[in-house]
Amino acid sequence: MMSAFPHEQESAALDQASCKAINLVRQFAEQDPNDISTENPWLNPTRMFEELDVARLQVLQAAETLKQAVSQGDSDICELPAYDEDYLRAQFMDMITDAFSDVLTSMKGQEVDVDVLADCLQSGMDLLSQEDRDFFLQDIDDDSPAEKEKLTPHEARRRKLGFVHTTA
Repeated sequence: MMSAFPHEQESAALDQASCKAINLVRQFAEQDPNDISTENPWLNPTRMFEELDVARLQVLQAAETLKQAVSQGDSDICELPAYDEDYLRAQFMDMITDAFSDVLTSMKGQEVDVDVLADCLQSGMDLLSQEDRDFFLQDIDDDSPAEKEKLTPHEARRRKLGFVHTTA
């Protein structure tokens, strides 16, 4: 019996991996970082990052499996519009660093692998569907000029270092 949705099994695996990753992030978010109980994941950031990295890799693997299944099938099924991946990544990191600025500030002085931290933060972008990416970029583009002048700490640092994104 043919499925109503092509690649339903691969899509379900991606959905399952994504839900698992989101639940892990929610679990961490619901914990008070200042709680000194032994079950608090914030007391062991290395383990927390490892768990996030495993969840991220599972999502990426499921997404790659779905992508391969789609590319082997009918190419008309999933025709995605083009967008600037670097611009999307920069805007997403601005949003994440701004949203978690208090947690990131509290981590200053701790021994943290910055590459792993940045990779974990960026991995959230991999969970966005194409529709969510388009909506996110549209929302960024719809900001008023006054809103665009309010720089996040990440964007201020990027500008200070000379990494300024210019639109064509």
